[in-house]
Amino acid sequence: MAFEINGKTYETDEEGFLLNLAEWDRDAALHMAVEEKVEMTDNHWEVVDFLREYYNEFQIAPAVRVLTKAIGKKFGEEKGNSKYLYDLFHTVQLSKLVRLLAYQSQLVVFNLSAK
Repeated sequence: MAFEINGKTYETDEEGFLLNLAEWDRDAALHMAVEEKVEMTDNHWEVVDFLREYYNEFQIAPAVRVLTKAIGKKFGEEKGNSKYLYDLFHTVQLSKLVRLLAYQSQLVVFNLSAK
């Protein structure tokens, strides 16, 4: 499977994950966000960029508890909780969110669409 943006083709697996992590860019992430019905704001990009930095440093996506604590430490207590993440990505399961980040491993640890 694949999709094309501005003449660039992005190859994906059957679940929509990029096959080549090095091809990730904001255009690809925005395309995937639109598919998941997420309108990306600065707050969304803040989380996406944070998660990509975390993944690049540790080669693993953080557990939700670690994620919320780290986001709170970096961006302030009002953002360091699961409700904040739910409000941003309420229609998306974490496994879908990681598509925006181009992780090739599938995580079904936390369903952001469940309260």
